Amino acid sequence: SDDEDVQAAADRMEREMNKLGKTDPEFEKFLQHNEDALLDFEADDSSEEDDLEVEEQSENKEGFVEVTNAFLNKLEHGAFKSHGIKPLKKILSIYNSACHMFDSDQSNDGRKRYHIESGKIFDRVMMMTLTQCHEEFSYHLLGEGSNAENGKKKDNKDTSHVDENIPLHPKKIMRSDRWGEMKGSLQSFFKSTVNVLMEGKDPEHLTFILKALGKYVPFLTPMPIMAQNFLKTLTSLWSAPLDSSVDYQVVRLNAFLRIRQMAITQPYPFIEDCLKKTYLAYAKR
Repeated sequence: SDDEDVQAAADRMEREMNKLGKTDPEFEKFLQHNEDALLDFEADDSSEEDDLEVEEQSENKEGFVEVTNAFLNKLEHGAFKSHGIKPLKKILSIYNSACHMFDSDQSNDGRKRYHIESGKIFDRVMMMTLTQCHEEFSYHLLGEGSNAENGKKKDNKDTSHVDENIPLHPKKIMRSDRWGEMKGSLQSFFKSTVNVLMEGKDPEHLTFILKALGKYVPFLTPMPIMAQNFLKTLTSLWSAPLDSSVDYQVVRLNAFLRIRQMAITQPYPFIEDCLKKTYLAYAKR
């Protein structure tokens, strides 16, 4: 089953990381303190949102915070101009609400804290998150913000640039002082995105998301189970037999490009999982 495949892949990744730890004493020490957290995809990330400051926006009668352009302007400046982690987490929390807007279960389950009234606000949230947040992930995990003590890089090399087609070593991310703060945000982003990809119906919207995700795929390397679930979603989009329209062919193409990108950027033996899942998906069509 798919669940068994995901678990098997996680087990293989754990063995590979343990081998790496034996050849790198410093990384072995890191694994001793972080291994469980690195492989725990199902961990509840709601604590990331619970730590946020109380919004200045007033809640409506259903208990949601109304998302307005003025509110987004403030968050956008705080997250992308001032490099604040709390505004960034709020943006990701709003993005999470946007990605669950079309769920069949519309009850307030603790994730949907924000209310997005108009399509223009929804589009702005999606555009702002998908086109800018990768820069902040790079800044806080690889660049000047990776040193929690003084906000400066630990060396003089500029490591914040991420080439989306070159593997990013997981320990390069996990050694950041900010990894503990950013891990939940990354997981939240990818889980929200998986949800909107599975629930979305508009080919143009799906294509935009898939293209934008090229900037984010390298950050999956420290989260092998999340990567497996993401691969499962991409494979489903690529092999979907329900829509043969020209527009959906573009969705399939971009889903395949992201699968290819994962195959060349995720740690071995992930490429084997990509080949296996695409072969089986093709055979089932």
